[in-house]
Amino acid sequence: MALLIPSSAATAADPNNDELRAETYVVPIDTPAPSFGELRDGSGTARLEAAARAAAGAVTAQETVGPAARYAPKAKEPSAAPAFTVPAAKAAAAKKIDYPDPPRSMSLKECQDNLKGGAPFYVKSRFAACTGKGIGVTYWKNKKLVGSSFLKFYIRGSVAKDTDREIRFDYDVTDFAVTKTPPTSGQMFRINYQIKKIWPASAKVKNGGNMPRGRSFDDLRRMKPAHFLHTAYVDAGHGSGPADLVQAVYAPTVKVELPKPYTGGGTSQFPLLAPKWDAAKNPEELHRRREARAARCGELLLHLDLALQHEPEGA
Repeated sequence: MALLIPSSAATAADPNNDELRAETYVVPIDTPAPSFGELRDGSGTARLEAAARAAAGAVTAQETVGPAARYAPKAKEPSAAPAFTVPAAKAAAAKKIDYPDPPRSMSLKECQDNLKGGAPFYVKSRFAACTGKGIGVTYWKNKKLVGSSFLKFYIRGSVAKDTDREIRFDYDVTDFAVTKTPPTSGQMFRINYQIKKIWPASAKVKNGGNMPRGRSFDDLRRMKPAHFLHTAYVDAGHGSGPADLVQAVYAPTVKVELPKPYTGGGTSQFPLLAPKWDAAKNPEELHRRREARAARCGELLLHLDLALQHEPEGA
């Protein structure tokens, strides 16, 4: 559910019998925050409503395959990706030079820059991907605009090394903007980070990191930076087949709670990532396997099996 409040017209009355109304919009990450004037004349509200409709519903990256690809509709737009071509890979293989290891880290700036074009995901490699959403809230009193708030959530997923069975999910909250005097001290955000579905169902995930129980808009804005970490670890022996394969759907949500006497808010789904664990081998063997695969098809960095994964046995 992307457009949280306008579809249900949440209103409340304060002790002075004023009619209070709040509208919450969850929009694509490249949506700009509207000005007070744009909200007051209706153009900003119309833009937020259109953006929220475009972002409605949970989606997976267009390139996702495997069981996670059947969990939710795929994004209409392809993921943003680094400039890399099959001819370049074939040329590298022909010269018998080492095929480069896929990147395993991503800065926040890289994520931000590559999501500016409207893509719901940026997939730097099989081991580093990101997504995000913008959230705006407008407050009204007796049908007059009181003010608004706006911020952006980014999620970066990464696998640090070949033998690592831990996947990192870095959360960053940025681009805080307010107009006039919205009651942002009581506007709460609660992130529910979770593995929504896992195959096989018996696999157990160990969660770590420093994810908060909840933070207000003002609390987040005071943090320098507003950054949190969730780690997901699966022990060897929990998967299926010779590769000890575990696949999952990572489906975090954010719940927006509005300050009293305003009512409404709601929970919205972030775009879905598809982590994968398997029997990680020693780095030298994996490097030889990747190099051999590149020489065969030249598409190691282009064919993105899942947003995040270790390379399976025999790939």
